[in-house]
Amino acid sequence: MLIAPDGRVQLWSEGVQALTGYPGWEIVGQDSALLGDQVTVRGRALVRALLRTAGGARTD
Repeated sequence: MLIAPDGRVQLWSEGVQALTGYPGWEIVGQDSALLGDQVTVRGRALVRALLRTAGGARTD
């Protein structure tokens, strides 16, 4: 994901789509504030799950 200085979404990847549920055609050009904390919350959950799968590393 790439956010322009004015806060608009410029670039969207399949990974970010998987985290947020928003397809690129729907969010590119929109204000990133529409996402709220959604990306952060889901991203942290994904990292925790990946770390658990990778061998039980700490996620605190």
